[in-house]
Amino acid sequence: MSDQEKKALQAHVKPGPGHLEDALRRLEKAVETMQLGVTITDIAGKIVYTNSAEARIHGYTVDELVGRDVSVFCLPGYRRSLSSEQVRRMKSWRRESMNVRKDGTLLPVALMSDVVLDARDQPIGVVTTCEDLTEAKRAEAERERLQIRMQQSQKLESLAVLAGGVAHDFNNVLTRILGHASLILSELPPPASHVLDKVAEIQNGALRLAQLTNQLLAFAGNGRYKTEPVNVNDIVKELTHLIEVAQGRRVRLQYELGSELPVIIADPVQLQQVFRHLVTNASEAIGEDEGVITIRTGTKWASREYLATTYLGDDAPQGKYVFLEVKDTGCGMDPETKAKIFDPFFTTKFTGRGLGLAAVMGIVRGHGGVIRVDSVPDQGTSVLTLFPARPAFVTQPVEVGR
Repeated sequence: MSDQEKKALQAHVKPGPGHLEDALRRLEKAVETMQLGVTITDIAGKIVYTNSAEARIHGYTVDELVGRDVSVFCLPGYRRSLSSEQVRRMKSWRRESMNVRKDGTLLPVALMSDVVLDARDQPIGVVTTCEDLTEAKRAEAERERLQIRMQQSQKLESLAVLAGGVAHDFNNVLTRILGHASLILSELPPPASHVLDKVAEIQNGALRLAQLTNQLLAFAGNGRYKTEPVNVNDIVKELTHLIEVAQGRRVRLQYELGSELPVIIADPVQLQQVFRHLVTNASEAIGEDEGVITIRTGTKWASREYLATTYLGDDAPQGKYVFLEVKDTGCGMDPETKAKIFDPFFTTKFTGRGLGLAAVMGIVRGHGGVIRVDSVPDQGTSVLTLFPARPAFVTQPVEVGR
């Protein structure tokens, strides 16, 4: 650039009367239209300027903030006063913090502060920008939740494949054992009673193992289902006496059964297994203490948002579901235990015997249903199983209980 061109440019930009005021107005307008909050404080922390975004983020008006100490944004006792020397030495700093709105609610923010120096290089104030991180934190939490659900789904899928393969191999071996045991029992003469007893023990042990493999197959979703229209209230009614006898006097059962339930298309034997496992698990959570097990049935409209809070709900369609809930007043579970209760063979002294809830998971999955678990340590647990309703069929209420 030639000297002549430089002189022309300098003459063009040289401030004249009113240019400074115009520049300040433009600067203020630019700050006012920013989405970031901007606050300027003096060296003592008194707010001398704030823009509309800062006031809006924290629920104030601009007039309510100017003149107040910057600690108005801070949790009680959180703000640390800095000396002039500390401020000058820091120059600028970034951090995430938890601010407080006017109504007392908490606000996650990202802050960036810069020290303002005078002509003698002395600090005279601080300019701080504030970004509201509420939506960013919510999105981050949602990503983490989806990642955890995906990991759980992948884990359950892998376990289901493994359990299904093991169960099929076991069944093949057990079928031969039971077949040969039956042949021996039919062919041994009566004098060989001591041998008959031993063969009968072999047969009984094989039958118990067969039940175990059936639970594994149920968890894997490979159980044999014979479906038909089923009234969930009938499932409860058929097992009521057997379950009440098993609980004894220490546990009280109470029933809250919905009326005119739509039927579901299900295998009634498998649903009985679900009901038995849930009640058994609830009883074991109560332990030797006295307690209450509440059995509820009814219908529920499950939205996508609700299904996102359930096990197996990722691919389930929103719509009307029939639910069976078993709720206990037992020991409850912490989040770590709750995350593992459907794993095969996971057990604690407070939960079931390792395969019961895993089988429940498989059966519900096989019927296109979902499961929701709510639990609080020392307050109890609720396990809600939901199955797609068939609105074309309606059944009448059932009375159960003593």
